[in-house]
Amino acid sequence: MTDLEKLVDELLEPLKDGCQIQDLWDIVVSIMKHAEDWVGLTSGADKKEFALEVLEIILDHESIDLPGPDWITKRVVMWLAPSLIDKFVDIAKDKLNFG
Repeated sequence: MTDLEKLVDELLEPLKDGCQIQDLWDIVVSIMKHAEDWVGLTSGADKKEFALEVLEIILDHESIDLPGPDWITKRVVMWLAPSLIDKFVDIAKDKLNFG
């Protein structure tokens, strides 16, 4: 089993009882933490790209039952995810700006 498969399995664990939209924040935070720890990425752009790729793998996983029609929910999540990641980074750097 590759590191990526292990990461996906770990991230899928809390979703076994069903996927709620609020779970996505925890997933994104966990992916960002693993981007540096597991993969050794240090560039912010590389971490973001990695996070988006892993998030898409998770949303495509057959064991996930997304709220609403899956294809619509996935599209909305993937549209919002880049800005969610940017906000996460701003919070981590204590630069949160709501303007």
